[in-house]
Amino acid sequence: MLQNELERLTSERRALASYAEECRGLSSPIRRIPSELLAKIFDICRPENLYETPRSMDPDEEVDRVAGRHLLQLAQVSSRWHDVVMGTATLWSKIALEPSLWGECAVSADTLLSLLRTSLDRGGNHPLTLRVIVSQYTDYRYHEQSVRHVLELLSTHASRWRDVYLSSDADLRGYLTGVRGNLGRLERLHFGAIWDGTDTFLDEDGQTFRDAPRLTQVALSGLEFFSGAPDLPWPQIIRLTYLGEGFQCLYPLRHAHNIATSSFNVDLLAVSPDVSWPLISSNVQELSLMLIADNPFVIGQMFDSLTLPSLESLDFLSRDDESPLVLPPDHFLALADRSQFGNHLTYLGIYAIVTDTELLRCLEALPQLERLFISDCAADETHVVITDLLLRGLAYSSSPTALISRLHSLSLRSLLRFTDSVLVDAVTSRIDRIGRPFKTALVWPADSECSLASETVNELAALALGGGLVFSWERGKEAF
Repeated sequence: MLQNELERLTSERRALASYAEECRGLSSPIRRIPSELLAKIFDICRPENLYETPRSMDPDEEVDRVAGRHLLQLAQVSSRWHDVVMGTATLWSKIALEPSLWGECAVSADTLLSLLRTSLDRGGNHPLTLRVIVSQYTDYRYHEQSVRHVLELLSTHASRWRDVYLSSDADLRGYLTGVRGNLGRLERLHFGAIWDGTDTFLDEDGQTFRDAPRLTQVALSGLEFFSGAPDLPWPQIIRLTYLGEGFQCLYPLRHAHNIATSSFNVDLLAVSPDVSWPLISSNVQELSLMLIADNPFVIGQMFDSLTLPSLESLDFLSRDDESPLVLPPDHFLALADRSQFGNHLTYLGIYAIVTDTELLRCLEALPQLERLFISDCAADETHVVITDLLLRGLAYSSSPTALISRLHSLSLRSLLRFTDSVLVDAVTSRIDRIGRPFKTALVWPADSECSLASETVNELAALALGGGLVFSWERGKEAF
């Protein structure tokens, strides 16, 4: 028995050795891969942890990034791989740097700058993706001279910038003077300011990035990021993302008249109910509000400041599971009336404390709604919203006053505090009503003692076999 196993392992070892030898030979399959495809494979194998968001605070990793070590290692495999790596500009057109670490690296700052210059040269005229983080508040000695040299060098390639992420807590004014007027390829721009704000990147009149004819996507992040929006070509921006805090968080919507999609992840805990929110009217079509706030009055003020006459999709979501938002229904309804949501809002997502009665009252104002997401808040089980009352209200009715008769997709993130039969009745009532399958998704928390009864699952699965229902259900991987 032991001898048979030994012979099997020996045979497998021979086969593996033979395969390895074949891979090294002239007839190896990898040698038949076109160079263009091989270059794409190399690009896909790029170590994401080094290049997507640097912020490693590791001087050794910084050297690897600047040198393009993973590419140099590939280039050593064979002469053909060397030619592909060194001759493919796109492989050298993703640059991620933390120049504030250069004073702590094992090689000199001059050497690192030379390596960066070589990488930029190898990228030719190919569009650049840049990720640059500068921090003077670290455990390392801030190397201001390196930061200046890096930014000035990158500025000489400004005409290649396409996707740029700049994050800093240092004043960088004066280092990017070569950028202005040379951003003809820039499409995506992310400002990340840890302390000082967007002016750390701008020249004296604040117009460094104003002339960028292709710029359509902007992301802003930082604490108290602006007292006013940075001077960007706002009329051409169609996608905006903001991460930060403060009642002025929505200010860019006042300038971005043609924006289509916008997402705000905002901490409102420090916002006083006494402040005056700026009034904003925006034609944004998709808006996601992921917030943390402990005062419903502040949320009401935010709603009161907005008019959204073109909005088609709205997410109102708690950012912190332990401190869920409160949805103020009267302020929401006033916003809906002022913005005429009843004519154009087709999607609503709610993850906030609101009663079933209050939510049904809000839904009455949204007759065009086609997709609906609702989540219970585990942190406050006394305010469960997905109840029998809510599900009965969501059941289809032929009455002229029926609630959201156009609904074709219902997603529930639930603590399962409803009766299974009421869910089945609500779902069944929606089948074959609008000429397309009705989609229902149900998720409940991983730590829940409850579960959807097998009889209920079987009944809904049987309905799905008829083609009029698409039903999915699962116990979540995490607690709510």
